[in-house]
Amino acid sequence: MELKVQKLVLTEDLAVTKILNWLRQQDGPVLAWENPDQSTRLFASQIALQPMTEQITFAAVSQWLDTVRSQLQLTGASQWQDVHVVGGFLFDMQDLRLQNWGALSSGLIFIPKILLSYHANKWQLIVVSAQTVDLENLLTQIKQQSALKTAATELFAYHEVMPRKWAASVEKIVQQIQQQKVNKVVLARTAEGQLGSYCPENIWLQLQKQHPNAYHILLRAKNAALLSATPERLVKFANGQVLTGAVAGTTTKINDAKIDHKRAQALLQDPKNLGEHQLVVQGITTALQQLNLQVQHPKQPQILATANLQHLFTPIQAHGRFDPLQILAKLHPTPALGGDPKQTALTLICQEELQGRGLFGAPIGYLTLAQTGEWAVNIRSGLLKEQTLTLWAGAGIVADSDPTSELQETSNKLKSLLLAFNVKD
Repeated sequence: MELKVQKLVLTEDLAVTKILNWLRQQDGPVLAWENPDQSTRLFASQIALQPMTEQITFAAVSQWLDTVRSQLQLTGASQWQDVHVVGGFLFDMQDLRLQNWGALSSGLIFIPKILLSYHANKWQLIVVSAQTVDLENLLTQIKQQSALKTAATELFAYHEVMPRKWAASVEKIVQQIQQQKVNKVVLARTAEGQLGSYCPENIWLQLQKQHPNAYHILLRAKNAALLSATPERLVKFANGQVLTGAVAGTTTKINDAKIDHKRAQALLQDPKNLGEHQLVVQGITTALQQLNLQVQHPKQPQILATANLQHLFTPIQAHGRFDPLQILAKLHPTPALGGDPKQTALTLICQEELQGRGLFGAPIGYLTLAQTGEWAVNIRSGLLKEQTLTLWAGAGIVADSDPTSELQETSNKLKSLLLAFNVKD
């Protein structure tokens, strides 16, 4: 089956609340994705052609796209930029403990049939299909939607899952680090709550409101929906450059300018957090250099602030000849989400964490057939499945980590997404 690409460039702005109301009526899969400055927004629905049936790895997606290119009728160079591959990979493709992830248990990578994209200050409606679609009529349907209202969803019986067992795992890993068996391990844990009636697209709007300086993500398929307000970019491919960064080292933020500044300055001078951060910077730098890229970054980190947290952050850029999927495979997971050395850390994560991470800590974003794109690291996220919300958070464990302090740090991170909910006792 040969596919063709149709595009309509809009001359006016579109209301995101109307797009979301249209999106919530689609059976799926759907993706709502925007970067922190909202210069890129994607709202995708339906599948243009059968998605991958084998395990979704970076190498498998690369091979799959070779087949996809042969099925597309592209009439100009610009259309390579129009066709987007969107979705999310798994954190660990070897971890099979993913029953609770439902339709997202294998990750989800697809080429949307219908895509509303916002790039370079303009909206585009792009359809990839074997049939001709009346784009003007489709756009009219979307514009005639009523605006989706924002309202906090009620969350009941919120609790952190087995915190004492997690603290014991932290202690065990600290011992292994002190015995020089590993340098760093990022250990994640979960919290859960029960929902009444809810609309994932509405929660996305709430996350956008409560976490303005973040990637806002919804990935929904059948019985499962992932929601995220993550501050961390994994990588962006644009203008022949690779843009990434290191995020590691955390303190709280209470929106009191003097106190938050004092905490930020303390974080910038804290040996434990600086050491953890440097491991991540060095890990990313080495990975890019192994792909023969020229790498640049400032010597000292800066502060990246979110709604209730502050992180150490070092922007990193590289240039040279590159394959985006090869870079994704090389970078993921960075030491900020896995550890150092990578394979030793992943083995310990599987041994000590109570359930598979699924899409937590994984890359979620898009790649065009013109090899541009952007992928966020899915932290500050939750899974909606039936009436249960599961939240994830992780902490970087190093030689001088204290289980009580790490427990408090992850508790603060878990509560970050609760800003979008009306939490009931």
